Amino acid sequence: MSDQGSLSDSEPGAVGGAGSSGGSGGDGEANSSKFSAQSVSLRAQKKLIGKLANQKAVKIFIDATSARAFDSIYRIVKLHTGSRSRAQKTMKHIVKLNMKVAVLYTHDILSESEKALADQFRDRFNDLATDLVLMQRGRRQLDKEKLAKQFRDCEAIALRMVRRHLSEKSLTSIRTCSDLFTEPRFLQALFDRSSPLAPHMTSLCQDVQELLDRGVV
Repeated sequence: MSDQGSLSDSEPGAVGGAGSSGGSGGDGEANSSKFSAQSVSLRAQKKLIGKLANQKAVKIFIDATSARAFDSIYRIVKLHTGSRSRAQKTMKHIVKLNMKVAVLYTHDILSESEKALADQFRDRFNDLATDLVLMQRGRRQLDKEKLAKQFRDCEAIALRMVRRHLSEKSLTSIRTCSDLFTEPRFLQALFDRSSPLAPHMTSLCQDVQELLDRGVV
């Protein structure tokens, strides 16, 4: 952001940058055998509060249901890719981007047109989440092409919304996550009931449905 400074991943005190109290550069999870969305969120909150020390206090948190959903996504990505480090990296991207956008929105940093894009993103993501749950439960015909298009639409809106405010590294992380979630092989595995992903997909959809019912998603 031109006046506020971008929420860069490399700036001290910014999400993902140096200055983390948990390690000598980076977030510290790379050496951990267990991923925790709540832990990533709390670390990110501390860094964001430090960066925005002269603005309104940041009170952002991930509730228990959201944390469970993020952890289910982590397990799904880990099983699908066979890479714990890739799953950790993917989830750190998602959790941190979620918080960065929340900071931009709640601190009135977004322009009116960007706020409109945020509302549009919420509507599109709500549709995506609803379709995902219905398809997983067999209440709607599986349509991988539709899901991939919905993911790409959300990606395009998100990039337009935050491109003035986030670093190129953060924008690249949005594209990287979208690339994974739109892979035909990944989408096929999500709905294969004989796949090791199946129990985690069931758990994820239960939590997503709760978030939909509460109006969080």
